[in-house]
Amino acid sequence: MHNNLLEQYLYVYRKKQNLTVLAFFDITIKYRRTALGPLWQVITLLLSVILLSIVWSTLFKMDIKDYVPRLFFGMTTYSILVAAITGGCTLISATYSAQIRTSNIPLQFYIVRHLISTIMNYLHYVPVFLILIIFADIKVNLNTLLLIPAFILVFLNFLWIATVMSIIGSRFRDIIPLTETLMSVGSLLTPILWDKKMLGPNEIFVYINPLTFFVEAVKYPWVGQNPGLIPYLGLIVMLIIGNFIQFWMIKNKGHRVPFWAS
Repeated sequence: MHNNLLEQYLYVYRKKQNLTVLAFFDITIKYRRTALGPLWQVITLLLSVILLSIVWSTLFKMDIKDYVPRLFFGMTTYSILVAAITGGCTLISATYSAQIRTSNIPLQFYIVRHLISTIMNYLHYVPVFLILIIFADIKVNLNTLLLIPAFILVFLNFLWIATVMSIIGSRFRDIIPLTETLMSVGSLLTPILWDKKMLGPNEIFVYINPLTFFVEAVKYPWVGQNPGLIPYLGLIVMLIIGNFIQFWMIKNKGHRVPFWAS
């Protein structure tokens, strides 16, 4: 089973009811003995958005009413990427290390469990989303429905990214701090604090950074705008290539995962 990706997903499907309970348990453990629990991440992000909006909207001469929701939607989407890439690096070596060493449960069970936990964390932002939509007078229209394919593509990409990063991160431990550093820098190189239109005729070069596909596919529908085909095509191409990489790594390295989980 450790070397067969299809069998792993079939196992996940059979245990789907357990996954939701365990994902909720992960969040509960993370915020145990706190009064606000996961609301702390919402408060932290809100404070960051407010302070950054005051500074950057002034520097960029942008309307703060327009800047705040764009920044918030961008940063919350980026948090999903951080969970997949940085969080994925430690799934085998730290987060689920004990379970992987002592059980015969396949890796994809833990990957999907991590994905569900990430989705649950993301849902805590929804009330703030609704407040921002009212505050910024964002029109809910047909473009808002583009959130459906956007989230499907983002979460499907999440699976292969977290799988690949977890295997690499467990084998080469230097990848973990390196990834944390790159993701910190990546937030500045991705159009979150700024808009790609500021690049003028060179705005197409923003897609050299693959993280841009994720952020734009989700951010623009939230504000009632169409992001165009490029973000979705980029996510589809990444999904196809990424699944080939995931398949190869599971087939050739899957049996070694329990040995690297230490």
